Amino acid sequence: MRLDEAVNSFLDYIQVELQRSPCTVSAYRKDLKYFCNYLGAINMSASSPVADISTLILRKYFVYVREQRNYSARTMARNIATLKSFFNFLQLEGIMNSNPAERLHAPRVPETIPRYLTKDEIETIFNTVDYSSEKGLRDFAILKTLYYSGLRVSELVKLEVSDVRGFKEILVQKGKGGKLRFVPMHIKLQEVLQHYLQRRLSTSKYLFYSMKGAESISPQCVRLLVKAYARKAGIEPERVTPHVFRHSFATYLYKNCNIDLLRISKLLGHSNLRATTIYTHTTSDHLMDAIKKL
Repeated sequence: MRLDEAVNSFLDYIQVELQRSPCTVSAYRKDLKYFCNYLGAINMSASSPVADISTLILRKYFVYVREQRNYSARTMARNIATLKSFFNFLQLEGIMNSNPAERLHAPRVPETIPRYLTKDEIETIFNTVDYSSEKGLRDFAILKTLYYSGLRVSELVKLEVSDVRGFKEILVQKGKGGKLRFVPMHIKLQEVLQHYLQRRLSTSKYLFYSMKGAESISPQCVRLLVKAYARKAGIEPERVTPHVFRHSFATYLYKNCNIDLLRISKLLGHSNLRATTIYTHTTSDHLMDAIKKL
């Protein structure tokens, strides 16, 4: 099979069969595009047989991106994971006899403390929203839902009105990996969503709709409105994303409410507890508070 055909088959597979999110598919496509560009530079065209790619070629590629493109350890690790998945798919399909990326070892990625906002910063952002208009009310409900549910932006934009179950919980039907979960609804979110659903004019099935029609609001639009309200609140927009709201939700539960990691993991929809351990990294102020309680 030609290289370009193999790439297209793999992208179709993860999108249709595995139902990966558009962002995930886009990331895979980007990684494979850069790899194919490199192959073109060493005289391997898109029409070359994919079986001609060896472990040696892959090793040279990663030397190149590390030394010439200054890839970080995190970017290197992601690219290695992409190529391992790509060649594993080709091996399972019988297109290749072995996975040339199997022996590649990802560099150690330094652990980072997730960015988050304080409770006061979150409230300041909430207070900047003028929800007397239909758009303002929708935006206010979006911000409150992001913070009080910890949903991923990809999950939030897929919510339908019917997923608000009696104002007691939110049904996340299309979580990461196609998993379903229920998220209990905080009383402050109950009040906001009740008011929002009573006043909204749209008949869209989506809970958060585009102001241009009945379709769901896009993830990019949510990202832009979050930054716009952060700027209005006097907070650096670079610090604020929908995912930072998610981190803020989890960090507050762990630090201030003494909620165990297992329950936080369930609320966030993590497939394993390991992904939730990032919230155990605490600031010196948090550690000092712990010492004072001795």
